[in-house]
Amino acid sequence: MRKVPYDSATDFTAVMQYAIYLYGLVVRSDAPWNSFKEFIDYAKANPGKIRYSTAGPGTPQHLVMERLA
Repeated sequence: MRKVPYDSATDFTAVMQYAIYLYGLVVRSDAPWNSFKEFIDYAKANPGKIRYSTAGPGTPQHLVMERLA
């Protein structure tokens, strides 16, 4: 990333929605979580122990997981 002369979070106004992405969280059938809340509680109590994969850095899937983090 490089320095730019604007703040992308505050200097732009959305004028349309381009696309909608639907996401799901998939875990192994023997995972210890039975709900999303249980998963989040575990992740908070065990920092650095959750691993995930995406199509790559900067992809929508990666950004969703960064926001979730």
